[in-house]
Amino acid sequence: MKIGIIGLWHLGEVVSTCLAELGHKVIAYDPDPTVIEKFRRGEPVLAEPGLTVLMAKNRKAGKLFYEVFSPKSAKLHDAFFVTFDTPITKNDSPDTEVIERTVAELAKNAKRGLLIVIMSQLPVGTTNKLSQRIKQIRRKNDLRIAYVPENLQLGRAIESFMQPARTIIGAEAKTAEGVKKVFRKLPGEKIVMSPASAEMVKHALNSFLAVSLSFIYNIADICEAVGADVIAVSRALKSDPRIGQAAYLDTSLGFSGGTLMRDMRVLESIARRKKIAVPVVSGAIQTNAKRLTRAVKLLQKHLGSLKGKKVTVFGLTYKPGTPTLRSSLAIALMHLLKKQGMKVSGSDPAASRDEVTKLTRSLFDKDPYRASAASSAVIMITAWPEYAALELMRLKKAMRAPFLFIDARNFLASRAGEFANLGFRYQGVGRGNIDI
Repeated sequence: MKIGIIGLWHLGEVVSTCLAELGHKVIAYDPDPTVIEKFRRGEPVLAEPGLTVLMAKNRKAGKLFYEVFSPKSAKLHDAFFVTFDTPITKNDSPDTEVIERTVAELAKNAKRGLLIVIMSQLPVGTTNKLSQRIKQIRRKNDLRIAYVPENLQLGRAIESFMQPARTIIGAEAKTAEGVKKVFRKLPGEKIVMSPASAEMVKHALNSFLAVSLSFIYNIADICEAVGADVIAVSRALKSDPRIGQAAYLDTSLGFSGGTLMRDMRVLESIARRKKIAVPVVSGAIQTNAKRLTRAVKLLQKHLGSLKGKKVTVFGLTYKPGTPTLRSSLAIALMHLLKKQGMKVSGSDPAASRDEVTKLTRSLFDKDPYRASAASSAVIMITAWPEYAALELMRLKKAMRAPFLFIDARNFLASRAGEFANLGFRYQGVGRGNIDI
């Protein structure tokens, strides 16, 4: 099948490459010529394990091409995927303007029977509105439109696409058969439903994950207060088959990325318009919003006045395995600590120095020991595997008393005794040390 793809950031670069790997002839488009030039050089805009190898393989095989988008490109394809990473406004709401404009351009120029598959994140009801817009433009019902919610995980997106547990297809029955043909080589059940239901699946899934995280944050706070250990509690919860090992039940100082918050904001907005109370969703939003202030309280507990003291933040990217800083919890924390009058530095194995400096106006060094020079405290936010091998004595020599190490992910909990023996103040999250 000849497939066009429009929108080349993380979603588009992965989908275009994987569809070519499935045997389709794919032309990946973007409106920005500089983006196209990068891809022609074999450089994705966002690094992803295994992506450059698959890109090169399929380009060499003549199955993957990159072109600057023109509306007339719609005439060249049997199917066109819309894969813009939906922009998020300052209040975490999705901005669908670029998607609506692109679909209108495709509708004006497409040949009869074109299948438009939207994988960009959409508020519920958007696909139906786009379908009506297409009919207004064409004045006949000769195009097909479907919504397929993406479920790519940064750092393992190729695996997420090629080995899905299931594929959700939001479309009427005949259109859904066309989408199934595109994905026929993928494993897992193809679940067909209305576009609105498919959009709602995405909102509900991300909100469920966010609620799970907010729940374990509450449990962690109680654990600290009563002398329990949230690590043990979480392990036991995951061992229950009704919950499972993949459950989002690992505590921290809040969840990163705009994806979870975006979908909760959409649900909250819809509920407000429809006059429906959603205390679980609203409560999760409030819990996460307050979470970062715990870092300030922990610092004040151990350091007293924070003004003029230096703190270093380890792990700045959204999650391990990706260089993106978009909606990073660590970046938000750095801004918060600077407002407290602290001197702030950061370290991360993959983050760009220029990007960190631009976003935070703070010192940055990939080397964690140099970054920690003269710091009274270190806060580890994103648990990169590299941090498992931290040389604690070397770190202590770089720091200043009281040598506070806040492990927001409990990533180094197994080394708590080593921290203590070397004179650190090691502080995990949700780990009480008293009996009641």
